Amino acid sequence: TTAATAAVGGRQAGGVVGDLKRPETSTNQHGGTVVVVGSVSANVAWPDTAPHNFAMAAKNTMIQTLAFKYRHDRVRVNGVQCGVIHTGALDVMAAKKKTSVASYAALRASAQPLGRNGTPEDVAQAVLYLASPASGFTLGELLRVDGGLHLSNWWNRQAMLNEYGGAKTQTK
Repeated sequence: TTAATAAVGGRQAGGVVGDLKRPETSTNQHGGTVVVVGSVSANVAWPDTAPHNFAMAAKNTMIQTLAFKYRHDRVRVNGVQCGVIHTGALDVMAAKKKTSVASYAALRASAQPLGRNGTPEDVAQAVLYLASPASGFTLGELLRVDGGLHLSNWWNRQAMLNEYGGAKTQTK
């Protein structure tokens, strides 16, 4: 494995990422760990974000395929599926919707079973776990870091439907 450092909330968090070369051409004789970060949107049937959702679903299939392919080379491949994480992207969405960041973040948090949006630190902790020896028997896992969002009917909450236009009825 190769050491990597990721900036998390202005702080540095040490982590481990895998050697992305093919294992048979790598100089690493001890295997490695690859952690890929994606989104729970891979499991959302929402037309407005379909290209993103398709890409995340493909990423999940890639994670599991590579995990199986390189299992005998001692390369563990796992993924983190993020829910609503308060990053600059959430701030950009608020601006696009011409609303304050606080108001938009509150709307998104209201749909969360834990009552808050995730943080980059939440994601970093999951990545660090999957990259660590503590997850040594974990392979091809898609670990959700979504505050329980997958347990709810988030996209059908009236406030979210109104916000994203999903409450419109189709007529022929």
